[in-house]
Amino acid sequence: MITQCMEGPLNSVNREQLTDDVLNSWNELNKLEKGPFKTVPHMKHVTQKVKKIYESFKPKLPIINDLRNPCLVKRHWFQINALIRRYNNEIIAEQERKE
Repeated sequence: MITQCMEGPLNSVNREQLTDDVLNSWNELNKLEKGPFKTVPHMKHVTQKVKKIYESFKPKLPIINDLRNPCLVKRHWFQINALIRRYNNEIIAEQERKE
C-alpha cells in the first residue's frame, strides 16, 4: 500500500482510504506490540520494524491529502509546479556555489 502510493501515479491514490489504512494499520501494530507479541521477542521485533515503516510514512499523509484535494484546479497545479521549479533552481544554484 505505501509502496504503491509512493511509486505509483498520484491520481490513483484514494486519500481517504490511504489515511484510514495507514492509521488503522499503525494502531493494530501498536496493539499487537503491546499485547500478544509483547512476550514473543521475534514477533515483537517484526512488529516494531513494520511499525517504523508506517511511522516514517505518517508525516507524508497531509501533503498527499492536500495534493489529492478534489478542489485543486489547473491554476493550482501551475502554482505548485512554479514553486517546485523555483525550489529546484535554488538547490541547483546552491550546489553550483559549493563547486
